[in-house]
Amino acid sequence: METQRLSRTFAPALRDHRKRAGISQLELGRLAGVGPTQISQYETGDALPSLPVFLGLCHALRCSPVDLLPGEGER
Repeated sequence: METQRLSRTFAPALRDHRKRAGISQLELGRLAGVGPTQISQYETGDALPSLPVFLGLCHALRCSPVDLLPGEGER
């Protein structure tokens, strides 16, 4: 799976889910065990989280992993 394509899918999905949850990057980072700078990097597509962090983000946002990777399951 191409990293850039994955970032383009993941970044806006993460941002949208966070905003819908009504929480800040700081709060999401606290809940997922990372700093707000990392959340910002994930939301801009500059970085991808490790698997444990990704699952922590899903837990914090109360969503399924496939919710943060729309369209990726179709391949």
